[in-house]
Amino acid sequence: MKRLFLLIIFIASSCIVFSQEGKVPSGIAEHFYMQYPYATHVKVNKKWQATDVEFYMNNEHYIALYAKDQWQYTLMDYSFNRVPLQIKKSLKDTRYGNSDVMEAAVIYLPGGYEEYRLMLKEDSFSERYVYFNENGKIKKVIPVK
Repeated sequence: MKRLFLLIIFIASSCIVFSQEGKVPSGIAEHFYMQYPYATHVKVNKKWQATDVEFYMNNEHYIALYAKDQWQYTLMDYSFNRVPLQIKKSLKDTRYGNSDVMEAAVIYLPGGYEEYRLMLKEDSFSERYVYFNENGKIKKVIPVK
């Protein structure tokens, strides 16, 4: 019985994604803390060639993605009510205009650009992310897996 218990513990621990509370890797730490000096509840998830840094700042939830120690983008959870009117108008004028908005996020990109990501549900089987630039133009559409 003790062996079974230890085996279960070993298997469960080997399946957990590698993450650390507050330990930003040295290669990105300086850039991260310069960019987000007020970050709290920092959690790092190392993947194969990328590092996600999940954190809160001003009571907002963020995820910053770094690849090869270079900042790629930061995603901030957003309410659809806060999405700019131009994005909402553009959505309404597309074939996705009657879809339900399940979630919204703003994505901060290098160079000071922003994109808005909306998760839309058209029917019970079809969910997709629709990305808009700051002017309301659709940049890409990706099915949700």
